[in-house]
Amino acid sequence: MRKKIIAILAGTVLLAAAFTGLFFYQKQTVDRQKNEAEQPKKKVENSSPSRKEKEGGKVVVISMGPAQAKNALKECLAVGADQAFLVTDRAFGGSDTLATSYILSRAIAAVEAKTGEKFDLIFCGKQAIDGDTAQVGPEIAEHMDLPHVTLATAVEMADGKLHVTRDTDEGHDLVEVSLPALVTVTKTTYDPRYPTIKSKMAANRAVIEEITNSDM
Repeated sequence: MRKKIIAILAGTVLLAAAFTGLFFYQKQTVDRQKNEAEQPKKKVENSSPSRKEKEGGKVVVISMGPAQAKNALKECLAVGADQAFLVTDRAFGGSDTLATSYILSRAIAAVEAKTGEKFDLIFCGKQAIDGDTAQVGPEIAEHMDLPHVTLATAVEMADGKLHVTRDTDEGHDLVEVSLPALVTVTKTTYDPRYPTIKSKMAANRAVIEEITNSDM
């Protein structure tokens, strides 16, 4: 069976993590209009195509945000992602981490229904730079009843199991987990990926499908 991998990017100001999207955190408005693709987000982008190249399969990227977030999704396509979806709806405004994680879990289910395929591995980042809670990734896993590992710095497949190296205050742990699973990513050893002119042009032509409240 080919492995399918998803990198979840929710929002436009990102720190390789579980995100609060374009919306609000503790009643403080978060500005998502600049839509800058920051380096921490690329940790998730870069690790996902690396998994695809080693294990085969398909990388699908989901972002929860306004229309401007399509620019960040196109960056992901340009560096190796196969398909991208934007989760966007005015009804999602004001979402806290619990609401955001639920919306993203339902969006994943909607993508699975549209494609007719189940995801084997879900990558999130560690935390958002605005809320800084690191809650959404693990909450998505709980909504979906999936095992999850946080603070990953390296991921490898061996003997049908996922082996995850994760950061701790004392050093690192090596965790074995069965698929499907969710992993949140922090600093990794993967080399940065850079788009080519050809891949940028292809990404700019790509149609990014929107997922709204009615699709869930």
